[in-house]
Amino acid sequence: MFGLAFLLTGASATGPSVVATIPVGDAPRNVAVNVGTNRVYITDSGEAALSVVDGSTNEVVDELSFDLPPWDVALNPTTNRMYVSFSGMFDENFVKAIDLTTNEILTTVDVGSWPRDIAVNTATNRVYVINHTDGTMTVIDGATDQVVATVDAGFIAREAAVDEATNRIYVSTMDSVSVLDGATNQLVDSIALDKYPWGIALNPITDRIYLAHTFDDDNSVSVIDATSKAVVATVPVGTAPEELAVNPTTNHVIVSNGGSNDVTIIDGATNTVVATLPVGAYPTGVAVNPVTNLVYVANSNDETVSVISDPPSEATPAPTPTPPAGTTPFALGTGWNQVCYVGPEQPIENALTSVLGDVSAVYRLRPDQGYDRWFPGRPEVSTITTVSPYKPLLLLMADGAAWNQTPSGSPPASATLAQGWNSICYAGANKPPADATSAIADDFSILYMLASNQAWNRYAPSRPEVSNIEQLEQYDAVLMLATGGTTWAFGP
Repeated sequence: MFGLAFLLTGASATGPSVVATIPVGDAPRNVAVNVGTNRVYITDSGEAALSVVDGSTNEVVDELSFDLPPWDVALNPTTNRMYVSFSGMFDENFVKAIDLTTNEILTTVDVGSWPRDIAVNTATNRVYVINHTDGTMTVIDGATDQVVATVDAGFIAREAAVDEATNRIYVSTMDSVSVLDGATNQLVDSIALDKYPWGIALNPITDRIYLAHTFDDDNSVSVIDATSKAVVATVPVGTAPEELAVNPTTNHVIVSNGGSNDVTIIDGATNTVVATLPVGAYPTGVAVNPVTNLVYVANSNDETVSVISDPPSEATPAPTPTPPAGTTPFALGTGWNQVCYVGPEQPIENALTSVLGDVSAVYRLRPDQGYDRWFPGRPEVSTITTVSPYKPLLLLMADGAAWNQTPSGSPPASATLAQGWNSICYAGANKPPADATSAIADDFSILYMLASNQAWNRYAPSRPEVSNIEQLEQYDAVLMLATGGTTWAFGP
């Protein structure tokens, strides 16, 4: 999932390394991660099964059996659904929708020929199935599990990546990347290529598309600017690169190289290789859990999954000069910052005047679980025009700065939580999180706060083993995963 997950990252600050190897079923192929539950799902195509791994223990805790070998798996944690694709003889081409809590198969949806890849837009609750043989994309409404469209996706379509902010779906094909509009289910653009891509991945923060090329001994990854459609770099990787995944917060691209039995990690800022890590035999599927900052790689020829730690770099501390009288200081460090905006409603450029030269991007969570965004000097891709008091923002800073804000009016006494992710300015008194959230302890699963080292600290009710937030302070910006609608009264 990329609606919120791309903004979460783990706690370590050392370099990438393999930290575990997990035995799973026969011929593991593709991987998906549920960020909220820390469960990892692996399709075992050699034994018509799917392994479920507990990410906290690296142990298989469940296995689902099927009549046919599964190919791909994708999740929508917001609706608690898993989607698994199958292809067999006698035109057996379908996707099964599965309840993530009970592992019960809810329905089977017929799709096109050889459904090899699935992508989910959690903001719109649409499921996109790439049918490799007939070059189509099946669009499924996740609310009804009904097919709402079948779209021409391009010749020998392979895989898809979804940009939830723009509602665009990018599909790798024989000689191009097809661009489809999720609102109209129409092909709206095409990016020409001079070589055949295999896997595709997207960094929605930098607007970069990554394509793995494994044919004709190319062994490279192309980097494409999604706005200009230009290939901005070609990065050599290992032998027979097949799949990719992106950690947008660390700006790393993880590439599985099936022919050389290793993983290449690319720095998206410099388009250079920062690590090459040996894994198991013929690695294929790759998925990231940005909460724990771990990468899972399915090794299809030795029945294992490699676990890789891909931590962020150390952040540069922000300066903390004495703020002017009547203002509230917010120290911003290099990298991502989760901040409450407490000033008056005004254009975003005006609100950021004092730090404007250091801001690279601003994101704001919408109720539909997608993100609005703002980039300096890029109105054509910006969807934030004004900011409102006591609303959290995610700021990507090129350098540290002190953002001094003048509070507008009285802070709110409560916040309304909807089911799913909520971005909240905590406006209560300084308290331990258990005390501050005691009245809604049954209504949310986990609370996150972004630390200055780019790690996400967390508090989960009744789970001290995973909780490391000691105090909530006034104007702390928090992310909460609510299990239902409720009101969080801050209290004195």
